Amino acid sequence: MVRVAEMRLARRAAAAATACAAVAAVVSLNDAVAPVAVAGLLHAEEGEPMDPGKPTPSTSSELQRYLDGICMEKFAKLCSEGKGMYCATDVAVARKGKGTAEQTEFEWRCYDDRRLGTDRSDVQCTDNCGVLFNCRGSVNAAASVHTTVPELGLEVLNKASEFCSPQQQLLNNYCDNIHGGWVARRGVLSANDSDKRWSCYDTNKLEYRLHSECVDNCGRSHSCPGGRTGPDRANLDENVDYALIPEAASLIGSELPCEKSLVCVATLHNPPRCVSISDADVVMREEREEQEKEKEDVLKEDARKAAAVRGGGEAPPQDKRLPEPQFHIPRKDELGQTDADVASVASLQGLLNLKCAREFRWLCKTQKIDEFCVDEAVVARKDYGVYADTAAPIWRCMYENSMDSDLLSICVDDCGQLMTCEGGIDPTKVVHARWEALEIVAKTRKVDFCSGATQARLSEA
Repeated sequence: MVRVAEMRLARRAAAAATACAAVAAVVSLNDAVAPVAVAGLLHAEEGEPMDPGKPTPSTSSELQRYLDGICMEKFAKLCSEGKGMYCATDVAVARKGKGTAEQTEFEWRCYDDRRLGTDRSDVQCTDNCGVLFNCRGSVNAAASVHTTVPELGLEVLNKASEFCSPQQQLLNNYCDNIHGGWVARRGVLSANDSDKRWSCYDTNKLEYRLHSECVDNCGRSHSCPGGRTGPDRANLDENVDYALIPEAASLIGSELPCEKSLVCVATLHNPPRCVSISDADVVMREEREEQEKEKEDVLKEDARKAAAVRGGGEAPPQDKRLPEPQFHIPRKDELGQTDADVASVASLQGLLNLKCAREFRWLCKTQKIDEFCVDEAVVARKDYGVYADTAAPIWRCMYENSMDSDLLSICVDDCGQLMTCEGGIDPTKVVHARWEALEIVAKTRKVDFCSGATQARLSEA
């Protein structure tokens, strides 16, 4: 059996080839560390309700796509640091939501979109004005791959004036005075031209990925996130779910940016272009070409993200787990102790812990590596090491007391299903042993701990 110890020991040059520090097993991965008139789902057919699904680049605002781009860069940086769980950069999205079981506050985070569920709208996305909408995506605290990035909130504040037209902001301010958090939209109640009245809407009654109409920086209507679909789209109560804006025309007219003698050409970013009539055709053609290029790029981004999501990736398969927990948490006396009896172990994870304790004893007694001679409990965790070329998490052994309770790592339930559990390690300080053979132990010994009924239901999942 080949055993390789990984440590970072400055004083042990001879062991340098087999010694390193481990990268913390981050699966929810602990922190401390946008107006193109993309039609999207603006005019969905009346009839059966449509599941809007999760936002895509083409159905998101420019500002939201800008934030998603920041998250792609963030994932790429973490990947370059050897944290392989972040290496699928195309699936990174910015959302305001919860994180691990301890991260119960809504904060801006970068998520792996593959790990966001589609059953609920428990995260938030932004329109071009920084207004937050609930958008499709649910966070599984035990399986989420994310990192918290508070700076995204500052980006929303700083960039909204670039993406949000002054006219739209005026209408939003009017709505906010009527009811805090409401937003101005047109074309929500009907897919045809009958609904051309500007109104204030409760954002909780709008679906982010469905589009209605906003006003661009020349005072003209264009598509933007926040709409409804199906036969119940008009099933809203006036003055409860929405309120008309009788002053809409005067509010929009008060912020027209160009003199009457000039032609206003709407732009992707504020301000618009005010040009003479003789130059209007050329300038409008330039802007159309820019918008068409932007639209083409967004559709390509749609395709890239869709391909990345289909590609899957290594992560605890929580979607296939049973609703009720099957994981038996090892008692303190089941934590790896070198003198423990295999027969006394009551869980598969406990067995792996015991194997790790005996591995440490072998490294201490046979290999004469003092760092593995500490008389402390040992645990097994599947994790990444310090080297960036590690393609997937690998089973490793470590001292329980060396783990940071604010971090997470991967362990197994009694049926050998991967899941996250509390405790991770500092990538620069923790002595541990890499031991891929634990994968075989978990696969061959799960039959001793997993009940027949449970295994049958897992096979059907």
